[in-house]
Amino acid sequence: MTRSEMLDLFTPIYDEFAMMKFNAPGNAHLVCFDEITDPTKDYITNNMSGLGEWQAVDEDSDTGLDHFIIGYEKTNTQQKYRKYFYVSFEVSEQMEYAELKKKIVRAEALGSGGKTAVLKQTAAKLYNGFSVAGPDGYYLFYDSHPKNPEETSKTYDNLLSGAFSHDALEAAEAQIAANHFDMDGDPIALAEKPILLYPPALKGPVSRVLSERAGERPDKTTRDINIYSGAYIPVESVYLSAAM
Repeated sequence: MTRSEMLDLFTPIYDEFAMMKFNAPGNAHLVCFDEITDPTKDYITNNMSGLGEWQAVDEDSDTGLDHFIIGYEKTNTQQKYRKYFYVSFEVSEQMEYAELKKKIVRAEALGSGGKTAVLKQTAAKLYNGFSVAGPDGYYLFYDSHPKNPEETSKTYDNLLSGAFSHDALEAAEAQIAANHFDMDGDPIALAEKPILLYPPALKGPVSRVLSERAGERPDKTTRDINIYSGAYIPVESVYLSAAM
């Protein structure tokens, strides 16, 4: 930044000058992801199973001895992000420019780009779920995820295609329930009120499906009950949009 670049900003034609800064979208990643502070170079995650269902045994038998199954390891390498600008010596020396510099370097203005980077990175975990392999070697959204590294012949399906609708959500719930098991094969309880994450383009359909109005099912003349009235926490994320 030089004095010539800021020349017009201190003429009588300007009563006020403000850096472009708009309200940012909500922190969808805080709802869908856990925040972890870790200073190490690599952050490694993994899972360990329980010991599965108990078995009936005889009094003097050692039946029931088992071992823990270690899951699929994931290494997350820490990265550094930044954004900055240069200010010439002359700008910083003159009071009026120095005053402007104070306004520009506000944490609110410079920090918005950092928030954008975080939101785009977390959203990428979802929209890349059809093209980037996870720790088990398969896409996040895939029809044959292995049960665990030792029982790969047993698989679970979490892939469903089709436009969003009441019927599609009902099919997704049925499929999730049929595949919601841990590495031992024990069922996992579903969230009491789960999150429904969606891009802005689906705001209308999502609002209609989750609407509390009369509890009736959208787009039906037979006045069927709407079982999803208030059943989900809707979370909109612009970072899931194709425009990003």
